[in-house]
Parts: sequence; C-alpha cells; structure tokens
Amino acid sequence: MLTNVMTVKSGDFPGFEFHQLSKAYYNVLRDEMEGFGIDRGFRMLLEIAANDGCIVQHDLTQRLKSDKVTVNRFTQYLIKAGLILKKTCTDDRRKAYLQLTEEGKALVPEIRKALERTNQQFFKSINAEDRDAFIRVLRLIAVSEE
Repeated sequence: MLTNVMTVKSGDFPGFEFHQLSKAYYNVLRDEMEGFGIDRGFRMLLEIAANDGCIVQHDLTQRLKSDKVTVNRFTQYLIKAGLILKKTCTDDRRKAYLQLTEEGKALVPEIRKALERTNQQFFKSINAEDRDAFIRVLRLIAVSEE
C-alpha cells in the first residue's frame, strides 16, 4: 500500500500533481513511440482498431470524449501519415467512415507494445496493487465528472 504520502487537505491543489503526472507520462510515451513516424493520434488508431478497423467519425469523437475539431485535425494528420482512410458514407453523405490502412493495421500491435512498456516504466516505483488502485480511482474521478 502507499506509504509516506501526504493527505490531501481542503484548499490543496491536486490539479498541479495531475498536470505533472500527465506531462511525465506523455514524455515516457513519446520516447516509446519514437520511430513510428507519427507523434500523436495513437489513441485514435487504437479506437478504430477496436471497432474492427472502421468507425464513423462522429462515433469516434464520442468514444474519445473529444470535440469534432480535434478529431478532424487528428484525422487529417493520420490520413497524411497513410495510416487511415476517410470515406463518405453512401447512405448518408454527412457521415464519414474512418478506416485503418494496411500500414495502420500493422502499427496497432506496435503501439500496444509501446504502451505496455510505457506503463511498466511509468509505474515502476509502485507495486501492481497500488497501480491498479490508482488507475481505478482515476477512472472513478473521470466518470464522476462526465
């Protein structure tokens, strides 16, 4: 269990620690992802892959809990990188399907391995039980804020 950890008191600002943790995590992740030819959009590729390699852009926006502009920027970035295709739905021209290319499909397992290495490195100073508790609490906080 966690020891030597200060108690959060009324008036404390844990947002600073959240920010520092995010920066530290993404620094480790960026180092792990180096060499993939892209520096962002990994989560988007994983979400498309989790949906059998094809998803409506609007649905992806909801799954990522993001906004249309951000998802559209990432979409354009990943299209340029040759990792996804954007196809207009024949039934409803307002909808766009995002589909992994063969290159995108090949990259997904590598991204998963890099994420696993990132997690191992990032959480190396705490045991598995504390790591799982930490992630569970983060998810509880995230769900309560939706």
